Amino acid sequence: MKEATAVKDRHIDFLLGLPAVVGAGIGTSRKHPGKAVIQVYVGRRLTGKERRGFPRQLEGVPLEITKTGAFRAPPEVKRQPPG
Repeated sequence: MKEATAVKDRHIDFLLGLPAVVGAGIGTSRKHPGKAVIQVYVGRRLTGKERRGFPRQLEGVPLEITKTGAFRAPPEVKRQPPG
């Protein structure tokens, strides 16, 4: 996982520049359990042409694309002081 994280960090600007990408992280592969992958989250379904523009791997670490929809920050919660 440590190596996969370093690779993701080196390429994060590239990944965020790909079509519909809303984020990226590290996890275990859905196709190959136990193998570390870079998970790229997209906000919408990709066209075939867009999907072909994504690399299959970066520096030997596989990429897996997951459609998540857009990420939104939760509304700010106002807290009352204790007591």
